[in-house]
Amino acid sequence: MTTRAFLPALASLTALLLAACAPERPRPPERRRPLPLAPKTYRCAGGEEVTAQYRPRSAVVTLPDGSSHTLPSDTAASGVRYHDSTLTWWTKGDSAFAMRGDSTFLRDCGIVPR
Repeated sequence: MTTRAFLPALASLTALLLAACAPERPRPPERRRPLPLAPKTYRCAGGEEVTAQYRPRSAVVTLPDGSSHTLPSDTAASGVRYHDSTLTWWTKGDSAFAMRGDSTFLRDCGIVPR
């Protein structure tokens, strides 16, 4: 084999070896949906029970009549407010209340200990 024929073959082999030794590109992290928190049960002043399952940006609230509402969270001056066009579920610490429009219909709700 002549030197002229040998140099291109050596260059190709060197390139292959360098490519094989290059560090592996890091894979982007897998996007996993965060798991919702365990549901919390609240007992209100009138004895009604409400269940709320909290997610990162929403809550699924089940009212005493059995209706279930997925409510997006919103910024609140105090606590966290979850609401849509008809229902508001407002929490602060272990207490909460529910409103329809301007009317509070579930008052003084507190988490039921497990």
